[in-house]
Amino acid sequence: MKNNLKERLTHSIPVRIGLPALLTLILFVTAIFFVILPALEESFLARKREMIRELTESAWSILATFEAWEREGVMSRRKAQAQAIEEIRNIRYGPEKKDYFWINDMQPRMVMHPYRSDLEGQDISNFQDPHGKRLFMAFVRVVREQGAGYVDYMWQWKDDPERIVPKLSYVKGFEPWQWIIGTGIYIEDVHAEIGLIRRKLSTISAAILLVVSLLAFYIIRQTLLAERMRKRSRDFVALLDHTPDFICIKDTAYRFTAASQAYAALTGHAHWEDLSGKTDFDVLPPDQAKASHELEKAVIENGQVLEHHEAPFAGADGMSRWMLSDKRPFYDLEGRLLGLISISKDISDRKKMETALKQSEEFLQGIINNSTAIIIAKDLKGRYILVNERFCETFEMSPDAVIGKTTHEIFPKESADFFRQHDLAVLESRETVQEEEFIEHKGLTFLSIKFPVFGVDGDPIAVCGIATDITYLKKTEAELRQARQEMTKFRTRTQIVDPDSDIRLQMGLLNTLQQQLGKELINYDMLRQTTGEGDPRVKQSEQRIAATRERIREEREKFGISRATADGQDYASVISEFENLSVNLEFAEQKYTAALTNFDVAQADAQRKSRYLAAFVRPTLPESAEYPRRIVVLGLAVLFITIAWSIMTLIFYALRDRR
Repeated sequence: MKNNLKERLTHSIPVRIGLPALLTLILFVTAIFFVILPALEESFLARKREMIRELTESAWSILATFEAWEREGVMSRRKAQAQAIEEIRNIRYGPEKKDYFWINDMQPRMVMHPYRSDLEGQDISNFQDPHGKRLFMAFVRVVREQGAGYVDYMWQWKDDPERIVPKLSYVKGFEPWQWIIGTGIYIEDVHAEIGLIRRKLSTISAAILLVVSLLAFYIIRQTLLAERMRKRSRDFVALLDHTPDFICIKDTAYRFTAASQAYAALTGHAHWEDLSGKTDFDVLPPDQAKASHELEKAVIENGQVLEHHEAPFAGADGMSRWMLSDKRPFYDLEGRLLGLISISKDISDRKKMETALKQSEEFLQGIINNSTAIIIAKDLKGRYILVNERFCETFEMSPDAVIGKTTHEIFPKESADFFRQHDLAVLESRETVQEEEFIEHKGLTFLSIKFPVFGVDGDPIAVCGIATDITYLKKTEAELRQARQEMTKFRTRTQIVDPDSDIRLQMGLLNTLQQQLGKELINYDMLRQTTGEGDPRVKQSEQRIAATRERIREEREKFGISRATADGQDYASVISEFENLSVNLEFAEQKYTAALTNFDVAQADAQRKSRYLAAFVRPTLPESAEYPRRIVVLGLAVLFITIAWSIMTLIFYALRDRR
């Protein structure tokens, strides 16, 4: 009986006729609306882009002509530019003769615009369209980078300043005069022309589809009426035989009336028909049967619908599984309760994956929680999805108070705006960005490294940040800078580079004077012994001794309070101040060195742990030629051959079945 049902299902007339017809309709609609129309739209837009490029090249050649006359001395630059402006100002094209050219320079400043003469001579570097795009700066950027190119923006409709519409322009730089000339097309014009083509194709397609649909409907309707009930029976049996889900159907007395082959095998039966007339108590272990019966009582007696119920299940093979079950009542056409239907899925693998995922998350959280740096992750909307304990400790928040919230909900607006701009810049550049961030209300400074995390499709799914607290480093750096500035001010004020060297110099001079005094005293004693009182050499020796003693006294006074520096400060105070500044400078250097060492260690630790956050690196693709599009051509050929085959098959079976 089972094989007979499968054979009837295979040779069903509605399937043989309906499938080619349905395939024909699907392929035809797909070919028209998803292949032909997009290709026409792309080709039409490409022709429009080429048109404005060629028009701009033509207008550019006018400028080149006048510039050549200037170089040949035919006219001055001012006159050549004026005549070129007037000639281009009067050029119009398009169906209404309202399309035009304009000229601006590289500053940018408007040189000529036929419909916006109020801008001529004005600085338009900050001119923005309604979307905030600085379009003239975009023109300058394209010309500087490429020499010429396309730019899209919002602009007034021809000579109507009240109507702002999307526009696509081609601009080209004229280097001799530092000008930019351009013209554009209105996207609405393109859409209107494409829409006209689309309506014509849609009308033709609708007519063809109507004919094919009526023909297919007539043929299928003649056979469906007789096959409907039999098909339902075959489909139901095929569903029970082949579905991987564990399905069972019970009557109001909780007896099995039907079940899927998968459920029968799970409970140790060769075929689902072996379950007919049995209850859970005949099939399942007592505890499991009791739990299932209690759930099904609520469905049968109260009409409840039980959805997404997870419970363990022990099969006949002795393996323990997790099942996700839906149980709901079903009724006949008159609304009478017939029983319940239960559909279960084996979610053991999902449970294992959830456990593994949870362990992986705990492992990752454990790693980042032991980092000295702040580690965070945000989704594309700026909501926190991951923070470590260092973040919570620094900002005195719990993880539950942070996860799911945006930066603007946690930080002051100024800081939050800066963080968000930083995040968007990272997502846009798709590269790692390093920048200092200052938390004003906390008085903290961080060196932040942010990078995008990519999904399996190569698009960013989150932005991660690793921030190292450099507040202490900044503080020690400022202290070191201050100490060095104080030392510089001291040397400038006292005009003394190194007091130690100055002291050694003075001591050397004093020792020399002492030696000279000793020698002079000896000479004096020898003169007294060998000469009389009136000898002039004695008088001279006494004068030298007195002078030397006076010089020694003056040199000794320089080390006391009697000596003053260039700013009038006594020398002892200067020495004391210098020693104090030297100690402060040395201490500041040691603190800065220690802070810098700690910073390098924290940076190395953060970089090592950032590997766990970078789940996917976006691959790059080599360049490839766009034409010829062999796959598209081959696909279209196969499509039309299939359509022809489907129509011929439809006609053949229709004629054969009519006999």
